[in-house]
Amino acid sequence: MDETRSGWEPIALPQDQVGFDAGPGYWSGSGKAVWAAILAMVFGGIVLSFGLIAVAEHRLLKLPIYGYLLFALVLLISASLCVGGILLLFRLAIGKYAIIVTSALLVTWGVVGAIISGDITRSPTTTLVIATIFGGIVALSASRTTKRWLAEGRAVRERKRVVRHANG
Repeated sequence: MDETRSGWEPIALPQDQVGFDAGPGYWSGSGKAVWAAILAMVFGGIVLSFGLIAVAEHRLLKLPIYGYLLFALVLLISASLCVGGILLLFRLAIGKYAIIVTSALLVTWGVVGAIISGDITRSPTTTLVIATIFGGIVALSASRTTKRWLAEGRAVRERKRVVRHANG
């Protein structure tokens, strides 16, 4: 054995190979975006289930038109969260904005409603937990890494469109 060599040879890694594309060179931040999408879909389902429970117990529909409008609002909120989560997983920016707007409205309505009804003084923990959950979903959706992840998805779609157009 040669004195200058120890007998150890480095292993060829994929990034050492010719033609290997390592991607953007940084982590694209999919973690925050995926968590925001999953949490939005889960809590959208929870909002829907509470609305359905209220209808099943006939509490919501006892009021003539108000109950139906309130149930339509619950359906709209849960659909916006669930569809926004799905669209965010497909890397579409409209999903991010749907989640941000709906969650921010839920936080605002929840806190204002608790203050007006007086529930904030009786059970501030519930209001705080709900505001924290939906505030966290807003923060995850609005983060810089989510924006970068969406931009990366947009770039991939654009490259595919260009290739498809070039191939005719």
